[in-house]
Amino acid sequence: MKSEPHFPDKVARIARILADPVRLHLLTIIAQAREISCAHLLDHADVGASTVSYHVKMLTEAGLVTVVIDGRHRYVRFERETMRHFTEIVAPSIDRDPPNQHP
Repeated sequence: MKSEPHFPDKVARIARILADPVRLHLLTIIAQAREISCAHLLDHADVGASTVSYHVKMLTEAGLVTVVIDGRHRYVRFERETMRHFTEIVAPSIDRDPPNQHP
């Protein structure tokens, strides 16, 4: 991910995607299952089908999940590598001391 052009834009986009509480909740469900059918995802979500569909689309566009179609069934798969790259960028800043701030 680091070598890609527009790298900061991709990190910022993922951060914006994760900032939405509904998307974060859905992503957490998907990540825990690694892969989940859309029907089961809807069972665990506290929102309607169209809302789940919209948020899964946003997660897909950010590369955080992929949708796999198997006949009449759709499954949402967590993309661990995308999240791993994102956290590798963000996590180091957590342990750094803040810069000296001048009044």
